[in-house]
Amino acid sequence: MRDLTTGPVRSHLLGMAAPIAAGMLMQTLYYLVDLYFVGRLGDAALAGVGAAGNVMMIVIALTQVLGVGTVALIAQAVGRRDAADANHVFNQSLSIAALLGAITLVAGYLFADAYLGAVAADAATIDAGRSYLYWFLPGMALQFALVAMSSALRGTGIVKPTMIVQMATVLLNVVLAPVLIDTPAVQAEIRSRASQALDAQVTWDPLCTFSPEHGATSVIFGNCSLSLAPVRKGTEERLAEFLSYVEAIPMSVLKTVDFAWETIPQYMEHLDKRLGINVGNLIGHTAVRHYVMRDDCQKPGASEAQIEQMQAVVRQGMEAGALGLYIFFTERGVANEIKGFVLLLIAALLGVGGVVLWELQAIRRLLEQRDR
Repeated sequence: MRDLTTGPVRSHLLGMAAPIAAGMLMQTLYYLVDLYFVGRLGDAALAGVGAAGNVMMIVIALTQVLGVGTVALIAQAVGRRDAADANHVFNQSLSIAALLGAITLVAGYLFADAYLGAVAADAATIDAGRSYLYWFLPGMALQFALVAMSSALRGTGIVKPTMIVQMATVLLNVVLAPVLIDTPAVQAEIRSRASQALDAQVTWDPLCTFSPEHGATSVIFGNCSLSLAPVRKGTEERLAEFLSYVEAIPMSVLKTVDFAWETIPQYMEHLDKRLGINVGNLIGHTAVRHYVMRDDCQKPGASEAQIEQMQAVVRQGMEAGALGLYIFFTERGVANEIKGFVLLLIAALLGVGGVVLWELQAIRRLLEQRDR
């Protein structure tokens, strides 16, 4: 404990102000270092981290409220030589820090999508921001406890140790950031995540911005049996909900899609008018089933007439230039459709030279059930 009741006031102020200012600068540098290395991953990643980083500024502001109160009360107790009261204030400060940290975690994970959907421009930015925020939230929650402890030390006149620790952690961040952020594996993961949202993004962003920035001149979408065509008028939002649920794309983003098509050929013609990148379109089995069966698509089985309609829809899409059909089945889905639906769709595709992308486990189960 440092005695601040004796000696020149000016030297005490300068001696404490410089380390405190340096510590606050170090706190901000965490975020700036992350931005620097994330910027190498592309505009969407940078924008996503920037949007998520605004939350950090709010957390820093809240920690200062706790910190100022802790410093003031502990400093007064120390000046009175009341160690018991200083300990009491410190314990209360840590309890409040724990509560605020828990609130930050719960609120962050609950409302991350709503917040990013309100401030981000596109699905790729939302996805990058969510990924960063989910990892960063525990660190932000711990800021309350760290500030409470450093403020307690400041209240006793000890400021240099906290500054040294913060400087060391920033240097560690500088060393680890390029290793953990700017790596081929991370870039591949981001490209993979971005491709899940291209079905919608391509309707307003003909360049599919983000993919070309990583050297991709061609993209293929319609993954996981999800696509935005075919779709009947009045059912657009329901179809978008499938994509939102599976790929965690906020509905606030998908609701911006202008569904100016119904059939697969119309969708492809709509895209072809303004594309800035090569696009390969897979027909989503979920979309085809919903187009023919409406809400009954989530019930087991399909009638012979419905199967024939789905075959016609797929054949029409293939003739318009689609690459193939993406089928994604659960265990129940395979069992329900085993009697002919899948095989008839495959036959329709082979008739026009298409390809079928199917989950490998579903193929294995299909063959086992047919004693193959």
